Amino acid sequence: MERATSNDGQFTPAYWRERAEEARVLAEEMKDRDTRAMMTMIAETYERMATLAELREDREPGLTSRR
Repeated sequence: MERATSNDGQFTPAYWRERAEEARVLAEEMKDRDTRAMMTMIAETYERMATLAELREDREPGLTSRR
């Protein structure tokens, strides 16, 4: 498993993508349409967080230490 945080303590893109996948799996299990839509929106938000984390890493390349 990759590190969940970068050297500055921020969550990594991989962390947010894992959360997004978990939310999508939960959404598929939901019977209620509104609840499923809400979980899907949460997954989309996590994907945006992953993109923002990638942008942060691109601006500051030394932040993420790969073990």
